[in-house]
Amino acid sequence: MVVASHFSHVVGVYNLEGVVRLGFLYRLETMDWHQSATISAQSITRAQRLQWVARILLWLVEFWPLIALVILLAFTWVVTRLWMRRHNRKPPSEPSLDPPAAHP
Repeated sequence: MVVASHFSHVVGVYNLEGVVRLGFLYRLETMDWHQSATISAQSITRAQRLQWVARILLWLVEFWPLIALVILLAFTWVVTRLWMRRHNRKPPSEPSLDPPAAHP
């Protein structure tokens, strides 16, 4: 909890009954929250990576309808362009048997 207090000013206790039952309530009241804590660089890097992944996942979950709409519009645009290109193609002209016209 001391380590967590270095990253945030608010540290939550999510099982207060367990804290009371195990006798940690007095420790929480008397704990020196400003004591130093040694955290390895590897642990900090791992925590930052986890935070980055969590933020991306939360963003994707929040904006999935918008992302799906953009993908659907892009797919529709590509299919429409391919269809238009296919149907607007002129058939190859057949060779004419008439001699070319002379230009005066």
